[in-house]
Amino acid sequence: MKVFSYNHTFFFLRHVRYTHPEAVLAPNVTLLNLDSHFAVFAVVQGPNKDVLKHTTGPFMYINQFKLCSELIRMPIESFLRLAEEIGDPKGKLVILSNTGRCGSTLLTQLFEELPNTVAISEPEVLMAFTHGKDFDDEEPKRKQEILQACIRLLCKNHRGEDIRCICVKPKAHAIGKCSDFKKTARWRCKEYVLDRTMFN
Repeated sequence: MKVFSYNHTFFFLRHVRYTHPEAVLAPNVTLLNLDSHFAVFAVVQGPNKDVLKHTTGPFMYINQFKLCSELIRMPIESFLRLAEEIGDPKGKLVILSNTGRCGSTLLTQLFEELPNTVAISEPEVLMAFTHGKDFDDEEPKRKQEILQACIRLLCKNHRGEDIRCICVKPKAHAIGKCSDFKKTARWRCKEYVLDRTMFN
């Protein structure tokens, strides 16, 4: 089965303006995808359009694709500098590995209902490290820096003291990389694996 990753090539685009890198820190802007040259963020306008909420749609990548009105493309070096500036979130990070069709979507929705907890269900950007070839030639240290920056920018809206837990559920195809995600997160991180055979 061919697995592809949503990126800016799935959109009809025209250049609108240049902007400061900190524009991506706005709460309505979320990390969509990246390659070895650029990071791409989705801009969603309007009320009740939170791309993380399961009431908007089941997965972050679907909500971004359906609802974004603009994309912001940032050079990868600016992306890395910005991630270093904002640093790690203060809450615990939970990586919910899964094999698909195992109930992980329901579990993620339950996490979302917990107080002081944020759930990020199937962010597309993590697929760049799983099936894309953009980082095949990168040094391991450089690749780890980019992955760490991804996690920081995914969690950028949830750095407050009131957020005690951030649950990230990658796509099932990324299960082989979940241990890398855990190693990259230098703050408190736990990994849980859900397998459909657990419920048979």
